[in-house]
Amino acid sequence: MKLKFYKLYSLLVLLFLLSNSLFIKPDRDILFYDETNYLEGGNQKFAFVDSAVYRLHYKILSKFIKDPIDRYFINYQLLVFLFGVCFLLVARSKKELILIVSFLILLFSSRFLSDLWPFITLLSSIWLVLLYISFRANHDFLSIIFCFLLVFTRVEFLYLYYLLFFLILYKSWGVKIKKGSLFLKFFLYLSGFIIILTHNPSDGERSYVAFCQHYAFSKFVRNVYMEDPWTTCGLLLTKDFGDAKNPLDLWMLNPKHFGLHLFYNLDLFFKKIQELFLVPPVVGIVFIFSFLFFEIKGFIQICFLRKKRKIANHLLLYVLLGISFVTILVIFPREHYILHFLVSIVLLSIQQKNFHKIFRTLKSNPIWLYFVVPIVVVILLTFYFQKAKTIRSVALRNPCSNIFTLQVLRNLELKTYNILAFDGSVCVYLPNANCKQFQISDKNVSFDQFLEQNRINVLILSDHWDRDQKYIKDSEYHFFISHSYKTKTTGDLFELNQFSLCPNRKILLKK
Repeated sequence: MKLKFYKLYSLLVLLFLLSNSLFIKPDRDILFYDETNYLEGGNQKFAFVDSAVYRLHYKILSKFIKDPIDRYFINYQLLVFLFGVCFLLVARSKKELILIVSFLILLFSSRFLSDLWPFITLLSSIWLVLLYISFRANHDFLSIIFCFLLVFTRVEFLYLYYLLFFLILYKSWGVKIKKGSLFLKFFLYLSGFIIILTHNPSDGERSYVAFCQHYAFSKFVRNVYMEDPWTTCGLLLTKDFGDAKNPLDLWMLNPKHFGLHLFYNLDLFFKKIQELFLVPPVVGIVFIFSFLFFEIKGFIQICFLRKKRKIANHLLLYVLLGISFVTILVIFPREHYILHFLVSIVLLSIQQKNFHKIFRTLKSNPIWLYFVVPIVVVILLTFYFQKAKTIRSVALRNPCSNIFTLQVLRNLELKTYNILAFDGSVCVYLPNANCKQFQISDKNVSFDQFLEQNRINVLILSDHWDRDQKYIKDSEYHFFISHSYKTKTTGDLFELNQFSLCPNRKILLKK
């Protein structure tokens, strides 16, 4: 009963996080191509093809949400919520619930879900979690159904379906099972197997096109390929690999280029983790190697103990983890590929005995608690204050932001700044120079005379100047604007800074 209460409380926390996470990236827009194609597929007749389940999902939504724009965004919100709920259902103890809630908080408080696109991976992650829950609970009928749905959502999990029945047989071997139940399981599995064979979702060139576009995009991100990666990737592949028809051909024709592609994707993967969760690369690498060490050690132990169910549970997650990691390496470390990887990592961590040992140690030995908690707090605070750098770097991408304006002013490297602008004081952000700022409302003489009296050498023009009566009625100001920033009476010339890219804010420097 207590666990149910904690799960309900966690659900409320989840809803609060979700309502706030939507505003982490409030300027999101509809993206065409993949997600729009899936939405459009919901208007078509159902067929067992690649992503058929996701198209069916959109078809069902269309019965309740008529406007396709609303359907696009509500689908995203619904899938994110269901993803969180499904993860809460995994927990069998308070210890597992703590780990899951920690993961969800980390996920929903970052830009990960905001940047994730297309949304189909949210649905496949839901099937992945439900597959694990049912397999762990020995609900084999549900396991087969969820795995089938997973295959027709994301085709890369096709081989998991081929292995699933062998995993079910392995963990059930030696256990008394009714023949009727075993026959029904086999019949259900065989039905799905026949559908997959006759309507193979991997048919076509999807895997080749995905590799082609992301191979070009990987080079584009590294500034070694300047063409449009989505429309010209075929020419690049022909140049680097020759006449290849599938990823295996690519490896055979030019293993060097293929190997370099894998290496750069691994490097981009660690950088992406750092960007999304503000974790330094060294921390991510240490965590992954520590996880692998304890996971291998734990798996060897359960193999010696011959605990078939636990072995089967681990093998299922190893297959999921392997597929996810290979996809990241071969295709590209995009958010929707990384999500599958993170889900597998968290589900494996839940089964880790070392995780439970840590809780028992902290509970039985308060000294460790007082020692570990401050360290964790310091680490989290470090990550928290690092976000200031992220805010700054994001603002620098916007040429109309105040941070961008300040950076342009700093790059001028003047000894003295006499600035005329509408905006509030910027001088405090220029500590290594003599700086004085005048507001446009301070002008009480003609424009040229005001510049001359106050030795103005920097102007920050904005729309506010043209709405101020002092400038509307000033002929010298109009002359200045219409004659390429040259004053009428003194002949002084101001030059537009080359990095002043905002159309509504221009930084002029006196020559």
